[in-house]
Amino acid sequence: LRKVRLVTGTLSPGASVPVKGAFEIVSKEPQLTLAAELRASIRANETFDHYQISGLTLDLDGKGDGLPEAGMQVGLNADIDLNLANGALQVSGLEIDGADVALSGDLSVIDLNESKPQVNGDLRLGKTNLKTLAALFGSKIETTDEAALTAVSADLKLLQKGDVLKIDPFLVTLDETKLKGFVHVLNPKGPVLRAKLDIDEIDVDRYLPPPGEDTAEVSDDTKVDSNPFKPLRKLDLEAELNIGQLTANKLRMREVTLKVVNKNGVLNAEP
Repeated sequence: LRKVRLVTGTLSPGASVPVKGAFEIVSKEPQLTLAAELRASIRANETFDHYQISGLTLDLDGKGDGLPEAGMQVGLNADIDLNLANGALQVSGLEIDGADVALSGDLSVIDLNESKPQVNGDLRLGKTNLKTLAALFGSKIETTDEAALTAVSADLKLLQKGDVLKIDPFLVTLDETKLKGFVHVLNPKGPVLRAKLDIDEIDVDRYLPPPGEDTAEVSDDTKVDSNPFKPLRKLDLEAELNIGQLTANKLRMREVTLKVVNKNGVLNAEP
């Protein structure tokens, strides 16, 4: 982290104080440089328990591995109202946009002063290249089909209260695939999941890693000790999956219906 700077106007209760800031993050593996500039106007009341941040603007400029040659520029805009006395947070007019990403929506949090606050949100993801977005944050995604994950959009409603997280409903366009349904995390311990997913058609072979990605040699000892199903033992899952057309391992199937239940280390899938 370098080139950090922060400049404010005269700090005074009840006055709108301009704030400007900047910083730069540099990574060697992967090779990535992320420059950020921040602008906002902040107003605080006399008791400093109510803050209004208006015109918040955060500009990100990333260059490096996995990003376009000209780099990737992303901007964030929002207005924030934080009332510590009432335990409420409101993020309105949220917009994140760039050449390969577009996200908008509103977010609110109540009961901030309680042990289990409640979060409500309506989020809309415009046509986004997930590969480029992941590269901006130092992650690399490779798929057999290079065009996979390059055109993703979504519309979802988010509710979190205590340990319960619900994304219900959600609509997702994954390249040429349409998905709709819900996901409920009733308890993060385990975890306890309830879900339903309807898919029109999908070719999962497109999203697998390219051939040769997992060719590293593994010792016999590692093979004996490894258990890929161990994390599933504590999973409490009830899910329903409906797919109009499915291609997997070059095998084509139609009207796929699957109900999956995993409890107490026993996994059942039918029909």
